[in-house]
Amino acid sequence: MTGKACASAVAMRNINFTTFVLFWMARMGTGQKSPEDFRVHGLADIEPAFASVDGNMFSGLISARENSEAELFFWLITNDSSDSLVIWFNGGPGCSSIDAGFFFEMGPVTTPLHPAGYDNLDRGNEAPLKFNKYTWANVSNIMYIEQPVGVGYTHGSPKPQDEDEVAADFYRFLQNFFDIFPKMRKQRLFLVGESYAGMYVPSMAHYIHEKATSDDPKINLKGIALGNGWVDAVKQGPLVIDYAWWHGMIDTVYRDALWSAWADCINGSISSPFHKFTVPDECGIMGAVLEAAGAKDGQSPNTYDVTTWDTYPVLTSDTGTFAKFLNRPEVKEALNVGHVKKEWMGCIPGAGRRKLSLLDNDRPLSMARYMADLLDKTDIDVLVYNGDDDMSTCSQGSELFLNDMEWSGQSDWLDPSAYSRGLWKVNGKVAGHAKSVRNLHFLVVYNSGHMVPYNQPVNSYDLVTRFTRGRPDYIDQEIPFTLDHYRRPEKQIVPTSPGQPMSHLVSAGIGCLFGVMIMWMKTKRSKQQGYDPVPTHF
Repeated sequence: MTGKACASAVAMRNINFTTFVLFWMARMGTGQKSPEDFRVHGLADIEPAFASVDGNMFSGLISARENSEAELFFWLITNDSSDSLVIWFNGGPGCSSIDAGFFFEMGPVTTPLHPAGYDNLDRGNEAPLKFNKYTWANVSNIMYIEQPVGVGYTHGSPKPQDEDEVAADFYRFLQNFFDIFPKMRKQRLFLVGESYAGMYVPSMAHYIHEKATSDDPKINLKGIALGNGWVDAVKQGPLVIDYAWWHGMIDTVYRDALWSAWADCINGSISSPFHKFTVPDECGIMGAVLEAAGAKDGQSPNTYDVTTWDTYPVLTSDTGTFAKFLNRPEVKEALNVGHVKKEWMGCIPGAGRRKLSLLDNDRPLSMARYMADLLDKTDIDVLVYNGDDDMSTCSQGSELFLNDMEWSGQSDWLDPSAYSRGLWKVNGKVAGHAKSVRNLHFLVVYNSGHMVPYNQPVNSYDLVTRFTRGRPDYIDQEIPFTLDHYRRPEKQIVPTSPGQPMSHLVSAGIGCLFGVMIMWMKTKRSKQQGYDPVPTHF
């Protein structure tokens, strides 16, 4: 080989080596890692309850934008026997899905059930973490995501300002996640959220639907579920007033005054006390209702569970069990976020958009359009479920929203001859009422507050099991639509005004007829005698 040829060969090898190095640097720099880079190690040594978890756990931060300036935190528990993936979201906005969803509701390790949702029994002693045998991880692969940007371990800038930006961040995160975990892309995907996630989940699902025609890899979305979801500010917002009245917390005078104040707020006559612009969900009506119901000295009816009085501090406490655990350096290392310097909080300060610079332009009043598109243009299942003891997003508000939603099945939804409705039973016991038309399902969960998996762990386990099987059927005992109890065998009763018995009407009719006959006879006699009678008013 000549000197010139040798030099050329060396140069080529150098180029190839340089290309190889640059390839791997780019791969690592763009976050294209393997699942092993996210495996959770040593958590059972820190908290023994995790030793009982069946399945592998992975967690860490994955980019949500092309420039990697924003990363979302996830925690995945795998289930090798399942072909589904449930992604869980909590709301706020500004609250962590790890705090409420993982440790408080249906994660593999949670606090024991305490009245009114305390995470501390006496506000001084820490509640223990224990294995949860009703974890949804026994049913499906399940992943908890902290979002929007700025919540929990999630970090980056700028923060999203509306649902479109939230959905775009999630979509990019999900595509990046599937690139790292390619086996998960094949799973049947279900997005499930609670509270303000009633805004997130339909927006995310609709964004995925719109992206289905792009060149991006396809996402196998099969269903969405909204638990006590905030989906329509105008319809759900004022129902807290009536709910408080129905439960004896306020009287009719207070009820009417609160309705008047609500109307003034949404019409712009008065400013919202919690935001720089007037939006119906920020009219402060909940606080006004609680004050009217006797809130004082840090105690009030628990808006999330009206069966109790409580300050309900769990989601904002920075000294509770979860916050202490998730801020321990060794826990952060185990979860692959040891480099994150900020303090983890269950809900960031001002969560709920009350004086909070988060989703400042998030003004959609209703998710009806997105949900109608999903029902009509896709085959995914849409489940709406509500605990019946929740005042903040009550089942009546969800029902009004569903009744008014314009989609191809709306007429069937309102027609008892077309819809199916009945009792939902778990282990032979009534767990709630269910209603279905096509791919839309509505479930009222009995004896539950805002957090159904917390209040009803057994029944919520059944709920998600049926949901992830495909085209869920919650009606175990159908209830026929009938008024036979009010009908006589020989003939049907003519509808009357409420509170007016038929016997009274019959008597009144006979009396009127008799009176007319008497007056006719008197008039005839009077005319025969040559004078007009005194006018009579019936």
